[in-house]
Amino acid sequence: RVIHVLPMRSIVEDLYVRLAGNMGILLYSMRSHVKSQYMFHPGSPMFAGKCVVTTLDTFLLNFFKLPAHQLGKAFKYNEAHFEFPRAMIYSSVVVFDEFHLFSNVGTLSEEYKSLTSTLAAIKALISTGVPLLVMTATMPGMLKELLKEEIEGMGFKLINIEYHYGKDADFDEDMKSKRRIVRKKEGDPARLALAARNQGAMRIAIIFNSVDRAIDCYRTLKGDDAILLHGRLPESVRAGMISRIVGDDKLLLIATQVVEAGIDTDFDVMITECCPADRLVQRAGRVARHKDQGELWVMEQKDSGPYDGGVVADTWRFLKEDNLNHSEARRLINDVYGTRRKPKLVRGLLDALSMLDRYPIFGLESAKDAFEYFTGFTESSCLVSAFPEGDFDRLNAIPLDEHDAREIMHGHGVFIDYNGEIRNEKFPSNLPVSIYMLRRGYRGVVIPKDKYAELTGLDRL
Repeated sequence: RVIHVLPMRSIVEDLYVRLAGNMGILLYSMRSHVKSQYMFHPGSPMFAGKCVVTTLDTFLLNFFKLPAHQLGKAFKYNEAHFEFPRAMIYSSVVVFDEFHLFSNVGTLSEEYKSLTSTLAAIKALISTGVPLLVMTATMPGMLKELLKEEIEGMGFKLINIEYHYGKDADFDEDMKSKRRIVRKKEGDPARLALAARNQGAMRIAIIFNSVDRAIDCYRTLKGDDAILLHGRLPESVRAGMISRIVGDDKLLLIATQVVEAGIDTDFDVMITECCPADRLVQRAGRVARHKDQGELWVMEQKDSGPYDGGVVADTWRFLKEDNLNHSEARRLINDVYGTRRKPKLVRGLLDALSMLDRYPIFGLESAKDAFEYFTGFTESSCLVSAFPEGDFDRLNAIPLDEHDAREIMHGHGVFIDYNGEIRNEKFPSNLPVSIYMLRRGYRGVVIPKDKYAELTGLDRL
C-alpha cells in the first residue's frame, strides 16, 4: 500500500488522473486500486486503497486521531473511528511530495505549523519502521538541514538522493536539450502577453502573486482562449479549467501560484511576477516541460504579496538572464537561502502531536483539544468552505482562509448547516471561524451575490 501526500487539492487530482491512467494501461483491473482522498471528495476515507493520493491536511487529520471525513461528527457527537486510518498509514509506504510547499519558507508568515506537524508525523513513522520518502525538486538547503537534524537526532540516517550529471545518460540528454531562457521584463503583463502572442507563442501563462491582480488582468484580456485559475474558484470550475489547461493547443492562462506544482502541462512563454527562488523554479517547470525550448519572462515585484519582501528582492538580484537549467536553478536557490536561518518549529505543537500519537490514553477528546488550541495542525487545516448564495453543492465550495472568511462574515453572518438550512446569527469575534463552525455543526458560510461571479469566482473582499 502507498499513501502519496501532496500540498494542494488541484495537484492531488492531477496525479490521481495520471496514475489511474497509467494503471489502466498496464492492467485495467488495477485502475480501481488508485484513489484520491481530500475534503469533500471521499475516494478512500479510511486510506484503505492500495494507492491513495491525498492532501497534507487530510493525511495529518487521519494520522493524529481526527479523521478528516468525520471531522464534523467528531466535534458534534464526539465520535470518530480514528484507529482504522491510522492502521492503514502504519502499514503503508508514505510519500511526502513537493515537501518545500509544506513549509512557509519564503513567505511573510513566521508560523510553521504545517512543517512542524509533518515532522511530527515523519518522526513517529520512522520510529516504527514505516518506509518513508520525502520528495521535492526545489529543497532550500536550510530546510534539508532541519530535516536532517530532526531525523539524525533520533538515531536514524537520512539518505539523500539527488540528480547528478552522468548517472542517467538518457535523462542527461533530455536535460541538455531543454532551454528555459530567463528574461527580465518591465511593463504591463497584459501587453507582454500580447507581444508574446505576436511573436508566435501559442501557449502563454501569466502568473500573479495576488488573486485580485489576476482577476484584473483576466478582465483586460478576456477572450475565447483566456482561462482564469486561482484559489477562490469552486472545485468544480477549477477541475474544468485544469482539463483545458492540459488539453488546449492555443491558450492564455491567467493564474496565481496554484500552478506552481503538479499540473503536468507546458507553456511556450510564462510571464510571472518575481517570487521566492524555489517557487520561481517551480513555476519555470511548466515551461519547456514536454518541448525543448521556452521562455520565462520575470517582472520585478515591489508588492511581494504573501511572500517575504527580502526573499523576493534577493531572488530578483540573483536571477540571471540565462538558461534556467538544473545547475542554475540550484545556484539561484542556494544564493537566496544560503545565509537564511532554519525555520523555527512550533515545539509545543510538535510535543503535543508526538504524545497524541504515542499514548493510547490520548484519544479523540485530546485530539480535538489540540486542534482547537493550535487552531488546526496546518496553516490551511482551518480553511472555511464558502458557498455562492443559492448554490450549496459541495463541489462548488470555495476554500477560504481565516482572514477572508471573516471578511465575508462582516455584516453578513450567514451560515449553512449539513441539512442545507440557512442560519443567520451574530458571529463571536473571539473564536476562529472554522472552530466555531465545527462546534455548531455548520458546513460553510454563504457568499453574498455581489461578491461572486461565475467566470471570476469570489471577487475582491
